[in-house]
Amino acid sequence: ATRKALTWGQGNQILDTTGSVIYVDDDVLRALQEDWLIVHIKAEARDMDRLQADYFDLPKPLVWRDKFVRDTAMSEDDNIRHCYPNLLLSRKAAYEGLSDVTLTSSFILDVETSMDAIFDAIRAPLS
Repeated sequence: ATRKALTWGQGNQILDTTGSVIYVDDDVLRALQEDWLIVHIKAEARDMDRLQADYFDLPKPLVWRDKFVRDTAMSEDDNIRHCYPNLLLSRKAAYEGLSDVTLTSSFILDVETSMDAIFDAIRAPLS
């Protein structure tokens, strides 16, 4: 799906990738890095509970790799809740390495942050 999305049109477009984008084929990652400005929204420690609650409210497929370790003493939900923070932390370096610009979630989610401020923050490191 990501590979196909890279071919849609030209110009000012936003491609909202999944969190598993770091696991796509190398040629797709290269195309993303060469042809797109990649903005990483960095989850902060205080976001972990909210991200986990969001995942359980609207579950979606995840690429866990080796970050899901089944503990037979736990229920499936408890096991996922236990492993989920480790999955998020393990992806952090890959997201940061892929991105051109990193913005914090507290900046993005602040109701006082205007769209102009977000665009200015994206442009600043590129100047």
